[in-house]
Amino acid sequence: MSKSFTEHERQLIKQNLINACKECWKQYGYSKTGIRDIVQRANISVGAFYQFFSSKELLFVTTADEYQKELDQILYDKMKIDSSKHGLAEGLKALAIELSTMSWLTSMWDEWALIIQKLPPDYMEQDLHKDKIRMENLISEYELIPKKSLDMATQVVDCLLSSMFQFDFTVMGTKEAVDFIIDTTINELFD
Repeated sequence: MSKSFTEHERQLIKQNLINACKECWKQYGYSKTGIRDIVQRANISVGAFYQFFSSKELLFVTTADEYQKELDQILYDKMKIDSSKHGLAEGLKALAIELSTMSWLTSMWDEWALIIQKLPPDYMEQDLHKDKIRMENLISEYELIPKKSLDMATQVVDCLLSSMFQFDFTVMGTKEAVDFIIDTTINELFD
């Protein structure tokens, strides 16, 4: 018989699972992390795990969403300094540098395909919808003037962010090249 948790306990346990997932992700990567590794760190049973997440993959994408919030903050911090398209470009440059330090995340880039295959069929559509809402909020909050449609701006920025996982900033000239790509892209997307 499964234990019933209060709403407060549910929130704490869910956050403990996300934190445990972050630790395991950094230490082992996705494919070498098992549910038992995560629940052991979160101090709950495997059965209790399934009251919070239907699969390891859903926990990993929820954890990725938590990291997304942290990365969004880097962008918003730059936008608070300069709310123009130039601030957006500077925020994306700061994100590129931050992503380059997250080797545990970038090392599993190939594993994302495995994770996505095991997610509910509508997950990617929901994820794209969340990205559009984030872009719409960014445009609205900072009064950016798009040259392209919301869909196009969202897709281009998503592609740009995805490609940032591939950059090695220790190679001479990489930062300048990335800065150029970001500046050019943002100039094409916004007035």
